[in-house]
Amino acid sequence: MRDGLFNRRKRMLFLLAARNKPSIVFKAVADEFKCSVAAVRRDYYDMKEWIHDFEQEVHLTAIALEGMDFAVREAVNLLVSIKPIRADGQLTMKQIFAKVGALTVYVRAVSEDIKFKQSIGLINRKPEEIVTYDSAGEMPFEIDPLVKEALMAAREAHKLQKELLDKKRAKDAAESSQTADAPAG
Repeated sequence: MRDGLFNRRKRMLFLLAARNKPSIVFKAVADEFKCSVAAVRRDYYDMKEWIHDFEQEVHLTAIALEGMDFAVREAVNLLVSIKPIRADGQLTMKQIFAKVGALTVYVRAVSEDIKFKQSIGLINRKPEEIVTYDSAGEMPFEIDPLVKEALMAAREAHKLQKELLDKKRAKDAAESSQTADAPAG
């Protein structure tokens, strides 16, 4: 099945599952995918012929998500299972390298999990944009006062930098509109 057709049908199923009226769904999908309402309506009435493709995709996606979750859990188990064997509680060099390897596996597993979830549409944003806080006061955990002060200073510096950039953009826009309005001489 072509990707455009598959995505159009998938979107139609999503909108229908949200309990929208079919007539509204037909128009919305037709507008979104730039096709005729008749084509979307035909897809709707022929649903029994192609719905198994989506059921199979849902099943395969569930299997893949379980596999990714298993990989992350196993990486964490490996990381936690490395305990010090020395009497003083220090790790041996071999254990330190094993922990570093386990951390590498964990990071790789989480990264692949995020990429996969982005590819199927479960995560819409890049991983580094998932959690952002506007101020240090919104942190979901207790924070050291010195760290909080540093974060607040960094936030103020960022705010000042953004204001300067906005002023520069406004000035540039004003200059470009003045040159565009000036008669050609």
